[in-house]
Amino acid sequence: MEERKIRTIRKKNSGGTDALNQGKQTPWKLLIVDDEPDIHSVTALSLDGFRFQQRPLKIINAYSGIEARQILATEPDIAMALIDVVMESDTAGLDLVKYIRQELQNLTIRLIIRTGQPGMAPEREVIVNYDIDDYKEKTELTSQKLFSTVRSGIKSYCDLMIIQNNRAGLEYILKGAPELYRLQSLNDFFKGILTQVVTLCRMNESSFITGRATLSEPSALLAFAGLTDPTYQDLQIRIGTGIFSDITNIPDSIKELCLGSGDCITEMDGKKVCCLPIQAGTERFGFVYLEQIEDLTENDKSLLKLFIHQCGAAIENFRLYQNLELFNTRLTSAHEHAMDMLAVASELKDKETGNHINRIGHYSENLSKRVGQTANQSRALGLASKLHDLGKLGIPDRIIQKPDRLTADEFAVIKTHPQLSLEILGDDPWFELARNVAYCHHEKWDGSGYPQGLKGEEIPLAARIVAVADVFDALTSLRPYKHPWPVDKAMAEIERCAGVHFDPEVVKAFLAMYHDGEISRIMELFPSFHIEPEKG
Repeated sequence: MEERKIRTIRKKNSGGTDALNQGKQTPWKLLIVDDEPDIHSVTALSLDGFRFQQRPLKIINAYSGIEARQILATEPDIAMALIDVVMESDTAGLDLVKYIRQELQNLTIRLIIRTGQPGMAPEREVIVNYDIDDYKEKTELTSQKLFSTVRSGIKSYCDLMIIQNNRAGLEYILKGAPELYRLQSLNDFFKGILTQVVTLCRMNESSFITGRATLSEPSALLAFAGLTDPTYQDLQIRIGTGIFSDITNIPDSIKELCLGSGDCITEMDGKKVCCLPIQAGTERFGFVYLEQIEDLTENDKSLLKLFIHQCGAAIENFRLYQNLELFNTRLTSAHEHAMDMLAVASELKDKETGNHINRIGHYSENLSKRVGQTANQSRALGLASKLHDLGKLGIPDRIIQKPDRLTADEFAVIKTHPQLSLEILGDDPWFELARNVAYCHHEKWDGSGYPQGLKGEEIPLAARIVAVADVFDALTSLRPYKHPWPVDKAMAEIERCAGVHFDPEVVKAFLAMYHDGEISRIMELFPSFHIEPEKG
């Protein structure tokens, strides 16, 4: 792997090289709780020069249980505490342990009881009854044993934090993954990646993730174009941790590293750093930048690259999904256009070519919502309802346009139009709803309708909805054999036929539409001939 020395561009702001070097010294916090000042001094002396994973130790002193509680309120990331038992009370230390575990619910801090009066708190009783990690008498903690005890406690804390961070990272990814196709969740997805990477490498938090920036709307952040610009004008930092939490203040030298090479583990400003590209297919989508990688093994590096590759695969899946979604949108649009053309064709024999089917569509869609169907279901029904009389294309004009009442034989011919609709629509699954409507909208609630004599809920709900809309529109429209009815008279007829011709619940919803003025608005938007004003 190529090793490169990167030129540092010094800046006056707080994001310069000095700030970066500080992140390496983040200390482990050790809380000493003891009312004897000498114990604090001896402990500090014994642990002088202590380091674990290249991080020093910060000792925080508390001289009572009460003071320790105050410190814990402002220092939530303490790794370990050495706690005396007898301080302001005979059980002050044990009370503090209960407070930490039960009230603060802090299960990661390592708690070591260190007592000079073992008779006041017998070892076995304390271990059984209190959630502590070790019990030591002050006399047995020599300088070397104290060093070993603290190192063991810090390591245990570190291991627990790895598990906890790993779980948090998985939670972020699990939270982000189902919503990945909604672009506002990308930061959750990236945050999960970064948390997992930092945990995987057992590193400090100085790391960040970049993403491809564009000049268009935020959804174009997944434009998947390669980073070909030799400058970093199109490099956008997506998420960062530790000293990179302020993602607006990343030094130029680091940006140059990201854009200047691909897979890179190198040294910069005296630190080993890592820059790994996130590939979406064959194109580079962004980078993961990590610092303090001195302890990474070859296995760690291989696992890290594999994990980032999988993240790139997830983004590539989004691209495929996006393309499929676009295809489905176009297909749906073509389907709707085809339905509109068929609907217009079905009304060619009627002088009122467009407005009748538009009214039926709006009545049906609004009525569908009223009976509890979703917006998508209602919109689909509004489209399908326009094909309710498609089969009339096969009925002779002399019958369709006859100015008088039909004879029994002529009506028998009219009654074939549901079957003709089925033959025209075929078995294409896109037209399943339209087939249900066209074939069943002349069925009646009491079973006296046609073509099958279905009864009650045997009739598809879509057909029950369109039946009400169709009869109402027929009553209020001009026909060769009749004048239009006034709207209030037509509504009274619809109400009278509830439970006989129509589904009572659908009629109830249609009456509500009428009283709310929805019927009037639709009729005004798509006027018929000689319609009297709606009353009420």
